[in-house]
Amino acid sequence: MKLDLSEILTTEVKEPNWIVQGRIPAGTIVLVAGDAGVGKSVMNLSEGLHVALERPFLGATTVRHRVLYFDEENSRPDVGAYLQQLWIGMGQPDHVELADWFQIEHFSLGVPDWPKRMQAIAKEFQPGIIYVDTATSALAILEENDNSEAQRACQALRHLIRDTESHPAIKILKHAKYNSGGGHKGQARRTIRGAKAWIGAVDQTMFHIRAQGAPLKGGLHRTILVPDKRRAFGMRGNIRITPHESEASPKSLVLLGETFESKIDLLVVGEGE
Repeated sequence: MKLDLSEILTTEVKEPNWIVQGRIPAGTIVLVAGDAGVGKSVMNLSEGLHVALERPFLGATTVRHRVLYFDEENSRPDVGAYLQQLWIGMGQPDHVELADWFQIEHFSLGVPDWPKRMQAIAKEFQPGIIYVDTATSALAILEENDNSEAQRACQALRHLIRDTESHPAIKILKHAKYNSGGGHKGQARRTIRGAKAWIGAVDQTMFHIRAQGAPLKGGLHRTILVPDKRRAFGMRGNIRITPHESEASPKSLVLLGETFESKIDLLVVGEGE
């Protein structure tokens, strides 16, 4: 696609089309790497529901878009429970209206022709944001450490953005790991599991990590969303996420967010703040 320089080279301040204000611009690829058991699926399902209903999420405004969520990670009972708890926590919005704006595909990909399947579903639904949970299983990655395979997958996602009329943002979920000796003075540093080409190929990376401190009531934990890489636009500052779970049955779940600026050390294993 040829870019029109006359539209770009001006003195006008231009903001992107935001999906989540200040965090997720349309037409970009965002990678979220989560520590084991940190709740990255719950956090992103919650974000998707809030975008679909144009409700503020973790302190940021959202712009209403259709949301397409590919879940290749969670069992049917688990994802059903997550969605039910989040829906109740949002005040039980009309599920008929929600279905027009939020579509979840459960184990619909994970095959070699996944780009064609994803493109067909996206073409029909025209989402503003697509969630891929998680990259290795959804995008049929055969060798997780193969950089060329990661680059090909990311290029296929770029083509999907270009060829879909709604030009969606794509949010890729991956597992985090610790790279022993890869940090300052030999300290371990959080990184993504698998090929590091993902980090260079996407527009923004962030880590979803467990905060220090004792568990909350019900065994839940506070977590922190930490930006690690961004280009011209993306999340600035950290977000402390506090989950609130009801005692009633069926349970409700609400995630509350607070932005803060203090430095988060990704070099130290298990360090939250």
